[in-house]
Amino acid sequence: MPRGSEVDGVRVRELTAPGAGGVSVLRLEGSGALELLESWSGRRLAAGELCVVRLRVEGELLDEAVACALSAELAELHLHGSPPLVRRLLAQAPSTPAGPEPAGLAARAREALGAAPCEAAARVLLDQAEGAWLRELAALLELDDQALSARLAELRGEGEALRTLFEPARVLLAGPANAGKSTLFNLLVGGERAITSDEAGTTRDLLREPARLGAWPLVVFDGAGAREVEGTGSAALVEGRGQALVQRAARAVDVVLWLAPPGSQAPPAPAGVPRVLLPSRGDLAPDDVGRLRPREDPAATLARIEAVLCEVLGWRPEPWGPGHPVLFDAEARAWAAERASRSPEARRAALAVDLEVERAAGVPPLMGP
Repeated sequence: MPRGSEVDGVRVRELTAPGAGGVSVLRLEGSGALELLESWSGRRLAAGELCVVRLRVEGELLDEAVACALSAELAELHLHGSPPLVRRLLAQAPSTPAGPEPAGLAARAREALGAAPCEAAARVLLDQAEGAWLRELAALLELDDQALSARLAELRGEGEALRTLFEPARVLLAGPANAGKSTLFNLLVGGERAITSDEAGTTRDLLREPARLGAWPLVVFDGAGAREVEGTGSAALVEGRGQALVQRAARAVDVVLWLAPPGSQAPPAPAGVPRVLLPSRGDLAPDDVGRLRPREDPAATLARIEAVLCEVLGWRPEPWGPGHPVLFDAEARAWAAERASRSPEARRAALAVDLEVERAAGVPPLMGP
């Protein structure tokens, strides 16, 4: 990744590889780019101007360089490749953030591959690492201004829609004691992780396990059921603490699935976190075909939970498409929003440099032809 420092509406970065060389290239980007260049060179460049300048800091002549104003918000300096010289200039920049770092999405995708939470996420990351995003950047520059703005908005929206492919959704199973939460938990995580019993109050601790429904990863939580805790002994104290854990988790997850056995009523749903009411314990009501039956019909139960989460979380049946560009992390989505906010001229100039930076920061293909 290019190194640099961010300044008063300006990001200053070294585009060339660190170390001694014939030439070092500094990129100045942001609303104060030309002002910073003027403070170093003593000359105000107009957009599109290219000239030789003398760089001075605190009155000291540092170097003779080639300066280019690519736009009102973008400039480059081509100077001698001296590491002390580059460090001196970078150190002179004040330190106010200028926006998100756009480059290196392909390299970040390669780094994230090893921790991909599911196959679909790994496929998306592999596509970005092998050129999908580089091709998209090049294609953006071929669009007119209106189409470019629309495409950036589309990329942000698609990236947000696929967010839980890379950051698994957190799903809490809640409900009264003996509602069948632990039985459903075991079905979702694919093993006997939670102890189940017909005796209410068996689960005390808050359990957390990864799972997958269809192509989508998730993290499932199971905890103590909601009921009045009787007594003041250690068992009652432990169960009360378990219920408190569930209440805290309910405020921090992405969705709560409230399991309601026959004869129970759900309390009012708290604001902020979606809650879905699911009739449970079909084994206690054989004639009620709408109740969950994780033991008797596990396939139908899994299909129903997947359908519910697809509706609530916006999951797609097929989240991956070969070669599609995806802004898979928050940094990339913030970059697209920042580029969309610029004037058409400044946006196009910045994207042209983004393409070159992405190429410089890219990685070789993971697979041969």
